[in-house]
Amino acid sequence: MRPEHPLSSRDSVSVQELRPYSFLMVSPKDTPMYEQLVVQMCSKAGFSPLVSKYVSSPNAFICNFDTGMEIFIADTYMRDSENQQLVRVPIQDMDSTMGFIYRKSNENPLVPYVCRQIMEAWEITK
Repeated sequence: MRPEHPLSSRDSVSVQELRPYSFLMVSPKDTPMYEQLVVQMCSKAGFSPLVSKYVSSPNAFICNFDTGMEIFIADTYMRDSENQQLVRVPIQDMDSTMGFIYRKSNENPLVPYVCRQIMEAWEITK
Protein backbone atom coordinates (compact mmCIF):
# COMPACT_ATOMS: atom_id res chain seq x y z
CA MET A 1 0.00 0.00 0.00
CA ARG A 2 1.02 3.61 -0.29
CA PRO A 3 2.54 5.39 2.75
CA GLU A 4 -0.52 7.67 3.02
CA HIS A 5 -2.88 4.70 3.46
CA PRO A 6 -4.50 4.67 6.95
CA LEU A 7 -3.27 1.11 7.62
CA SER A 8 0.33 1.79 6.53
CA SER A 9 1.61 2.55 10.04
CA ARG A 10 0.32 -0.71 11.49
CA ASP A 11 2.60 -3.61 12.43
CA SER A 12 0.03 -6.00 10.95
CA VAL A 13 -3.61 -6.05 9.87
CA SER A 14 -6.40 -8.60 9.88
CA VAL A 15 -8.14 -9.54 6.65
CA GLN A 16 -11.34 -8.05 8.09
CA GLU A 17 -9.63 -4.64 8.34
CA LEU A 18 -9.13 -4.66 4.55
CA ARG A 19 -12.89 -4.80 3.93
CA PRO A 20 -13.53 -1.09 3.26
CA TYR A 21 -10.61 -0.66 0.87
CA SER A 22 -10.41 -1.38 -2.83
CA PHE A 23 -7.93 -3.90 -4.17
CA LEU A 24 -5.57 -3.82 -7.09
CA MET A 25 -5.49 -7.36 -8.44
CA VAL A 26 -3.61 -9.28 -11.07
CA SER A 27 -5.97 -10.04 -13.93
CA PRO A 28 -7.70 -13.42 -13.61
CA LYS A 29 -7.15 -13.78 -17.36
CA ASP A 30 -3.39 -13.72 -16.77
CA THR A 31 -3.19 -15.38 -13.34
CA PRO A 32 -6.51 -17.00 -12.34
CA MET A 33 -5.16 -18.52 -9.12
CA TYR A 34 -4.24 -15.10 -7.71
CA GLU A 35 -7.81 -13.84 -7.90
CA GLN A 36 -9.14 -17.11 -6.49
CA LEU A 37 -6.80 -16.90 -3.50
CA VAL A 38 -7.69 -13.26 -2.72
CA VAL A 39 -11.43 -13.89 -3.12
CA GLN A 40 -11.18 -16.98 -0.91
CA MET A 41 -9.22 -15.06 1.73
CA CYS A 42 -11.83 -12.28 1.81
CA SER A 43 -14.73 -14.73 1.71
CA LYS A 44 -13.44 -16.47 4.83
CA ALA A 45 -13.50 -13.03 6.51
CA GLY A 46 -17.11 -12.49 5.39
CA PHE A 47 -16.81 -10.13 2.44
CA SER A 48 -16.05 -9.89 -1.27
CA PRO A 49 -13.08 -7.72 -2.27
CA LEU A 50 -13.83 -4.41 -3.95
CA VAL A 51 -11.63 -4.47 -7.05
CA SER A 52 -10.62 -1.03 -8.30
CA LYS A 53 -8.42 -2.25 -11.13
CA TYR A 54 -6.92 -5.38 -12.66
CA VAL A 55 -3.27 -5.26 -13.70
CA SER A 56 -1.46 -7.50 -16.16
CA SER A 57 1.33 -8.62 -13.83
CA PRO A 58 2.48 -8.30 -10.22
CA ASN A 59 5.10 -5.80 -11.35
CA ALA A 60 2.50 -3.51 -12.97
CA PHE A 61 0.61 -2.70 -9.78
CA ILE A 62 2.99 0.05 -8.64
CA CYS A 63 1.86 2.36 -11.47
CA ASN A 64 -1.84 1.71 -10.89
CA PHE A 65 -2.54 3.20 -7.47
CA ASP A 66 -5.10 5.89 -8.35
CA THR A 67 -6.25 7.20 -4.98
CA GLY A 68 -3.47 5.86 -2.75
CA MET A 69 -6.06 3.95 -0.72
CA GLU A 70 -5.85 0.72 -2.71
CA ILE A 71 -4.44 -2.52 -1.33
CA PHE A 72 -2.35 -5.02 -3.28
CA ILE A 73 -2.00 -8.48 -1.72
CA ALA A 74 1.52 -9.71 -2.35
CA ASP A 75 3.66 -12.65 -1.42
CA THR A 76 6.88 -12.42 0.55
CA TYR A 77 8.91 -11.94 -2.62
CA MET A 78 6.97 -8.80 -3.55
CA ARG A 79 6.85 -7.65 0.07
CA ASP A 80 10.62 -7.85 0.37
CA SER A 81 11.30 -5.91 -2.81
CA GLU A 82 13.35 -2.75 -2.56
CA ASN A 83 10.55 -0.43 -3.70
CA GLN A 84 10.49 2.52 -1.29
CA GLN A 85 7.24 3.93 -2.69
CA LEU A 86 5.22 1.29 -0.86
CA VAL A 87 4.62 0.15 2.69
CA ARG A 88 4.42 -3.56 3.40
CA VAL A 89 2.11 -4.60 6.23
CA PRO A 90 1.79 -8.32 7.04
CA ILE A 91 -1.68 -9.85 7.18
CA GLN A 92 -2.32 -11.63 10.47
CA ASP A 93 -2.89 -15.39 10.51
CA MET A 94 -2.16 -15.88 6.82
CA ASP A 95 -0.46 -18.95 5.49
CA SER A 96 1.42 -18.79 2.25
CA THR A 97 2.50 -21.86 0.39
CA MET A 98 4.42 -22.79 -2.68
CA GLY A 99 4.66 -26.18 -4.26
CA PHE A 100 7.65 -27.64 -6.06
CA ILE A 101 6.91 -30.51 -8.34
CA TYR A 102 9.48 -32.30 -10.41
CA ARG A 103 10.07 -35.79 -11.74
CA LYS A 104 12.64 -37.65 -9.67
CA SER A 105 13.60 -39.49 -12.83
CA ASN A 106 14.58 -36.18 -14.47
CA GLU A 107 18.19 -36.48 -15.57
CA ASN A 108 18.91 -32.77 -15.19
CA PRO A 109 21.02 -32.39 -12.00
CA LEU A 110 19.96 -28.75 -11.68
CA VAL A 111 16.34 -29.60 -10.83
CA PRO A 112 16.94 -31.15 -7.38
CA TYR A 113 19.80 -28.71 -6.78
CA VAL A 114 17.57 -25.67 -7.35
CA CYS A 115 14.84 -27.14 -5.15
CA ARG A 116 17.35 -27.77 -2.32
CA GLN A 117 18.73 -24.25 -2.63
CA ILE A 118 15.25 -22.73 -2.40
CA MET A 119 14.33 -24.92 0.55
CA GLU A 120 17.52 -23.95 2.38
CA ALA A 121 17.03 -20.25 1.61
CA TRP A 122 13.47 -20.35 2.94
CA GLU A 123 14.40 -22.72 5.77
CA ILE A 124 11.87 -25.28 4.59
CA THR A 125 11.93 -28.81 5.89
CA LYS A 126 10.52 -31.81 4.09
